[in-house]
Amino acid sequence: MVWLDNARILAIFAVVVLHTCAITLGANAVGTQAWWVANAFDSLVRWSVPVFVMVSGALLLDPASKDSLRTFYVKRVSKILIPTIVWTVIYLLWTVHRAEISGVDVEFSTLARKLVFGQPYYHMWYLYMIVSLYIFTPFLRKMFAALSSSEKTILILLLFGFAAVNHLAGKDSGIFFNRFLMYLPYFLLGYFIRSEAPAVNGRLMFTVFLILALATALGNYLFQLYGGQGLKFYFPGNLSVTVIPASICLFLLFTGWSKPLCPAQSNRTISTLTFGVYLVHPLVIDGLLHLGFNPASVYPLVTIPLVAAMAFSVSLGISWVFSRIPLLRRTI
Repeated sequence: MVWLDNARILAIFAVVVLHTCAITLGANAVGTQAWWVANAFDSLVRWSVPVFVMVSGALLLDPASKDSLRTFYVKRVSKILIPTIVWTVIYLLWTVHRAEISGVDVEFSTLARKLVFGQPYYHMWYLYMIVSLYIFTPFLRKMFAALSSSEKTILILLLFGFAAVNHLAGKDSGIFFNRFLMYLPYFLLGYFIRSEAPAVNGRLMFTVFLILALATALGNYLFQLYGGQGLKFYFPGNLSVTVIPASICLFLLFTGWSKPLCPAQSNRTISTLTFGVYLVHPLVIDGLLHLGFNPASVYPLVTIPLVAAMAFSVSLGISWVFSRIPLLRRTI
């Protein structure tokens, strides 16, 4: 479906922008001009990961699927499990290499802890979470299909409520195999929206999204200053009181987007490469930093989107090359 391809492409670019913003946010004091620019960009793209999860739900929870349990695991779980293992090794080695360059020793216990928490590098938590989610998908598909529309609505609201409370309490980042529970409402909602196909007032949705993005930026500023250690990073979280509805607004907007972002064949190709872009882009960002392309250096209003565009383009190119080589194709 074209709108799902569009959602994937824009979501992966938003992820790259998000991780580019993090460099500027970390390099500047809260409240400075550069920090505010990065905070604004950051707040505008916080929907990226939730939309990815909703896209997965929209595609995988269709009860019309005839895949057996074995077929699903072979086709879907193995497709993401192999890249997860390969890139876990790559990023652990990269972590050790960066530490050696900096003259810092990395203990085995540190690497083991990264694995237990499903975070061998800052972006890899998503893969560990989604693998767990995929494992339960065949069962979720059958159970969700058995519910009425009103029951589905209540279930999703309850799950969002529990997830939001967990996030507020700082309990949403434990060991990797239970983190998927916090993203279950996004997963279910993705298919629910696709199947119900609600009428969407695009202008209203976009206006609400902008208001929520503004609230995220202001909330982040206030909580950075006054929220204490426990709530310091509450508002940019994927399950904050502003990011949840903002992500839903964007996903609803995508459902009405029937025209591809670029020529149809290219749009489809780029969409299939988004997973590879997600895997590769932190290495590309690190490489650009090494070459002097630092988004925190000067004029972040320009450098953040510029470095993000460069990182996205290079990552897309690498993913395309990998997709053409049989041995490497299975790693992305």
